[in-house]
Amino acid sequence: MVPVRDVVSCVRQLYGFEPTEEEVIDGLYEAADREMPYPPFEFWRPLRSRKGLEPETEGPKSGSHSGAGSVEEGPASWYIVHFSFGDHMVSGQVAQKLSREMESLYGKGLSPEKLSEQISRLIDPDESYKRLERSLKERDAYIEDLLHCHQEKEGLGPCPVDPALAEVDVTEWKTALPQAVNLRNWLDAHVPGDANDCLFADDVVERLIEAHDMSDDPQAIVREAADLDLLTLSDDYQGVIGRLMALANALPTWTNNGWSPMAIHEREVGHRVFYNPDGTEMRVGRNDPCPCGSGKKYKKCCGR
Repeated sequence: MVPVRDVVSCVRQLYGFEPTEEEVIDGLYEAADREMPYPPFEFWRPLRSRKGLEPETEGPKSGSHSGAGSVEEGPASWYIVHFSFGDHMVSGQVAQKLSREMESLYGKGLSPEKLSEQISRLIDPDESYKRLERSLKERDAYIEDLLHCHQEKEGLGPCPVDPALAEVDVTEWKTALPQAVNLRNWLDAHVPGDANDCLFADDVVERLIEAHDMSDDPQAIVREAADLDLLTLSDDYQGVIGRLMALANALPTWTNNGWSPMAIHEREVGHRVFYNPDGTEMRVGRNDPCPCGSGKKYKKCCGR
């Protein structure tokens, strides 16, 4: 999650030029509007900038403050959030829940009169709006909590943007992290008999990263791995867990304002930290060759 105005500096880091806020807003609005049914991100307005809450909203199109309520600080005060936090996703989830509740009524043996009454209640526009309003407010409260976490991490400064992100999308960048490659190689060596040897490892790593992105909880990767029966692929249980947690610790998180737990740990200890293939922290002697591969002694390289 990032304020729209901060995208200006990100563009400068990645592409070497500094657009105006208006150009950024126009570009983001077009990108969010182009990809359907769900764009990769949506816009979200801080609660403090709203005077009302409506179920339908529009993005912060340049020169316009249309949408729910009104924006006191202007479009640049809006935030870019993951599509799973967007109004489209929340509305879809409410609609799906209503549909499931309606389907369940037919299995309850209700009289025709009672069934009609219950269906009328579920499809009542006022009831639907109340459900949507509650869901949107729950979403807003969660994002406000995330913003509070971001404020606590302000002392870290802005999270550096990897220049590689100018050439690949975020998913490709995450799957190319050393921890993701290490886990993928391990999975390639432990493909279940009923799985596709060529696709298994890649598909699993992408699903684990998606699970992490959806919840921003490091344990989400372990839970998803358990659901995929990955924890039974080897007798080396700690090795499996270590590789999973190594990936979780290498991924940037919303609650850390874009910093990964591993990056924060390295800032705290003051030097780069290396890890064994099983995810455990590597013990490197000061006179040992630096694990980064420079050929120098550790004390004269990453251990300085």
